[in-house]
Amino acid sequence: MFPGNAKLSLFVDATLASMTGMGDGPLHSSIDEFENYYWRTAGPRDEVILAAKTRYRNKDLTVVELGSWQYFTGAAHGMAATQFINWDNQRGAVLHFGDIIAPGKTQDFLRVLQQAHQQWLLTQEDAQENIAQYNRLWPFQPTENIALTDTGVVAKYDAYAIAPYSSGQPELTVPYSQLKGILNPAYLQR
Repeated sequence: MFPGNAKLSLFVDATLASMTGMGDGPLHSSIDEFENYYWRTAGPRDEVILAAKTRYRNKDLTVVELGSWQYFTGAAHGMAATQFINWDNQRGAVLHFGDIIAPGKTQDFLRVLQQAHQQWLLTQEDAQENIAQYNRLWPFQPTENIALTDTGVVAKYDAYAIAPYSSGQPELTVPYSQLKGILNPAYLQR
């Protein structure tokens, strides 16, 4: 997957495999393990699509967006899930939410993320009729599924988390200009 970076490749493989646990089956530690299980147990119309793509990259950071889409025979529709990996190229290790957000600043981050959610609502046709009612049905939810990008921190939600299935997987972006004093200074855009 990532030539010259076996550690990141193994981490991506294991994380994607763990994203296959939406059915009744066990969690898997690798794609090969999942594939063997799938071909033994899949229903006649079951489908699984797993993908990994580089979302952002510079000399210090590689951000990978992992996607899983699964349909199980008899379900009304497939379900998608997304997970970001923020990889520190210098340390050769994943950056967790607590590494990216400055100590004691989680609530501040959630505040600016909620503001981004309010801005996002203004772009949603379904919400325009009655934003208050939409917010009652699909309230803001905190998330640690964030990605460092060139424009800011992106938070991505799975279907049904903050919007109906028809809205797909919503993304909220908080520009770096709003994150001074909130992000660990090492991860503010350089």
